[in-house]
Amino acid sequence: MKVLFIYKDNDRVERITYTSLSNIKDILLNDYGILIGNNVKIQGNIQIGTNVYIGNDVVISHNVSIYNGCYIGDGCHIHNNTIIGHNTILMPAVQIGKFTHIGSNCVIEKDVIIKDDVLIGRNTYILSNTVIDNRTPLNNNNKVLKITGANIHVMINELNEYQRITTQLFDWI
Repeated sequence: MKVLFIYKDNDRVERITYTSLSNIKDILLNDYGILIGNNVKIQGNIQIGTNVYIGNDVVISHNVSIYNGCYIGDGCHIHNNTIIGHNTILMPAVQIGKFTHIGSNCVIEKDVIIKDDVLIGRNTYILSNTVIDNRTPLNNNNKVLKITGANIHVMINELNEYQRITTQLFDWI
């Protein structure tokens, strides 16, 4: 038997015990707004918020928390003891290591690899094909850019700075 804990609101958690995820998909969608795609593997007990989308071929390991309003794209793999904050978007094929915390309102584009023990602050945006190494802390409100042609990685805090740096980089390249 597996257990799924549903965060209904800030102070109430409901517990659903199940043997097969396919047996509870309708309950999750109708009662909690949780849509789960095909071939999803949940490998242990997880906590999940309401209004969450989990795409096809997703693997979620033990003790993962996914808060309200998250979108988990097709083919993502979330390793154990990871937290994904409210309203965070993981585009397809994102790989998240163990003991990682991703804050609220983040966007992680496709094919990003986030290794173990990483802290990503809220409102962070990470571009495709980026690798975040073990034990890397990223503060709140960051844009993580990767320009593969010139191997330039830039992390900045404000949109004005992003526009200025981007203009300089493309002038420079």
